[in-house]
Amino acid sequence: MKYIYPFLILLASNFIYAQEQWIWEPLNSMPQPITNNAVAAALIDSVPHVYSFTGLDTTKHYSGISNAAFRFNVETGIWDTIPDLPQSLTQIAAGASTIKNKIYILGGYHVYPNGGEASSIEMHIYDPETNTYEVGANLLRRIDDHVQAVWRDSLLYVITGWSNTTNFPDVQIYDPSMDVWQEGTAVPNNNMYKAFGASGCIVGDTIYYAGGTAYFTTSNEPFRLVPYLRKGVINPENPTDIEWSFVEDSLALGYRMASEEWNGKALWFGGGTVSYNYDGIAYNGSGGVPPMDRILTYDPQADSLFAMDGLMPPTMDFRGIAKIGEDDFILVGGMDSSQQVLDQAFRLRWYDPADTMMIDTMTVDTMMVDTMMVDTMMMDTTVSALGGIELKDVLSVKYISGEQIILIENPALYACEIQIFDLRGNLFYERKSNTEIKISVKGLPSGLFMVKCISKEKHGHQSSFTKRFIKTN
Repeated sequence: MKYIYPFLILLASNFIYAQEQWIWEPLNSMPQPITNNAVAAALIDSVPHVYSFTGLDTTKHYSGISNAAFRFNVETGIWDTIPDLPQSLTQIAAGASTIKNKIYILGGYHVYPNGGEASSIEMHIYDPETNTYEVGANLLRRIDDHVQAVWRDSLLYVITGWSNTTNFPDVQIYDPSMDVWQEGTAVPNNNMYKAFGASGCIVGDTIYYAGGTAYFTTSNEPFRLVPYLRKGVINPENPTDIEWSFVEDSLALGYRMASEEWNGKALWFGGGTVSYNYDGIAYNGSGGVPPMDRILTYDPQADSLFAMDGLMPPTMDFRGIAKIGEDDFILVGGMDSSQQVLDQAFRLRWYDPADTMMIDTMTVDTMMVDTMMVDTMMMDTTVSALGGIELKDVLSVKYISGEQIILIENPALYACEIQIFDLRGNLFYERKSNTEIKISVKGLPSGLFMVKCISKEKHGHQSSFTKRFIKTN
């Protein structure tokens, strides 16, 4: 598998440098739109797969909650449907975590026709290799919209969350080797720590969780986001012993963000700017909630939070993220800025130019041609199911900068779909073709763009590759 490496241009003497950055690309859509779904990653025969369990469909109605489950093969780009989670009631706001390549799906809440809600105490264990579930030990307390994180690929921590009528400070710790839950040191019993819709991860031996909604029982606005980053230091000699502290920072505000560890840091992706009900409408009566397009990072070494906006499609209502590599993440489902439930899937990767060579070129114009025609680092390829053929081997994609056209040569008359979009995912061009085509890009603004070629073959198999070019006026 090759990787995409986009380039930002800085001119200095005769060199072009690439900057560190997050990049994202759209993946094939899910079998159906889904939100508030529990997401995790696991391997089948060493191939990464992304899993989605439970969630809410486009109706945003209690009847649209299901225990549907889906699987995405990262290598082939194919989604398929797997058996529903065998939960006694349909759920949203559950969590999913992978330990030793088994996925633990737990918690969440059911919505009844009369609007009543019931938190879950159940846990199921999914085996990716056999595509089957087994029942795990029940939690110590019913919980939903909780923080869920894994320590050293051995213990599962469930921190705070909502239980039927209020937030609780409980820390529940599960040991898969014994199928046993035990109590950990609870978070302090106040609104700096207790929350639902918060999210977090474990970095080393420290739990970090941010945002979420506190329950202010005497307020006219009882459900409000709180600006706290909480830290829980786990005692490695006794992992139930946790030392809690917090810092106040407005950057920590967020609701149902996705969270994962990355290179010794804690990350949060997207999320809502106001707390809301499962239909995406704010609890405070202000209407539909706008999602964020930011990635929030906490660096323990610098002891600081910092946010980068505009790095992903604005999306909220996450209940997990699939980490498929140290610098490689996939987000699926969620809600957009119109509170519409999405079938989207997209991949976020960190590009570090220190991991690649410096490119020496005389002009930006030359670089634009070389990027498309020479530098194989710029290509992401998925393998076709037809005899191991790769789509890139039957198509040639070139950017001719002097004429400002994309030339796609197709001597084998291979049927494919061509798309051009920018790094924010804005689609500028889409066409199906089985011949050579020339695409004028004179009308595009200056910037970095992607040309994606997709072939959907027999039996639903798909191959694709992406190349990038730099457009200047």
